Parts: sequence; C-alpha cells; structure tokens
Amino acid sequence: MIFLGLLAGTAAWLGLMFNVRFTQHHGNRWHTTFLNFLLGAICTGAVFLFSHPGGLASGPWWSYLGGLVGIGFVIAGVIFTPKLGGTGWLVASVLGQVIMSQVLDRLVLNRHLSWHQILSGLLLIVAMWLLMEKKNGTSDRAN
Repeated sequence: MIFLGLLAGTAAWLGLMFNVRFTQHHGNRWHTTFLNFLLGAICTGAVFLFSHPGGLASGPWWSYLGGLVGIGFVIAGVIFTPKLGGTGWLVASVLGQVIMSQVLDRLVLNRHLSWHQILSGLLLIVAMWLLMEKKNGTSDRAN
C-alpha cells in the first residue's frame, strides 16, 4: 500500500509539472485546467461505461463538490508551483491535507489523534519553513 501511495505521489508531481509546463507554453492556466479535466472526464467516462453500465449513482448535493475542489487544486498548483517550486507546492498541499484530515478525523469521525499524527503535521510545518527559508535566501545570511 505504501508503494502505491508513493506511486500516486509521483504521478501527482508529474501531472503538476505537465500542467505547469503546458501553461508556460500556452500562456493560459484556464486552458490547462480545462484540458486536464476534459482528458480526465474522457478517460474516467470510458472506464465508467465499461464497469458500471447501470447508470449514475445518486447522492446528496454536496457529494458532487469533489470536482470543484479538484479544479481549485489544479489551478492552485499551476499558479503556485512556479512561485514556490515543485517541492514547496507539494509540501504545502500535503501539509494542508494532513491538517484537514486530522481535523476531520477528530471532529467528524470522533477519532483520537495520536502523538505520531500530530508530530507528522509539525514536521511538515518545519519542512515548509525550511523550504521557504532557503527560497527566501534568509538561511544564507551571515550572522
């Protein structure tokens, strides 16, 4: 399972770099996002047609908001990766995911947070600080 997570993380980074490069080449982040989701819709639509011929599943109205969140994530990656670098953007986005997952685990799933989980979030905060410290050049200053 960990290997699959690493593979998914690698794929996410590659997708991010493809999107950033396409935006730099084409010049329009909205075109990049549209083509990203169009290709994704075509591919998942083909898989859907062959795996679930029974029709669309129904659910509460909010269950369909994942696509909107995904659009925001792609646009944010295209905007912030050139500013923060690939590592900076991915650490920031993973940090946001870890913090939100811990909040939801505690408040929605009513699960106790272990010190390991809390420490993982704190270490990501340190990683983000170190990345931004180096990016801003403040770690190179003489005392």
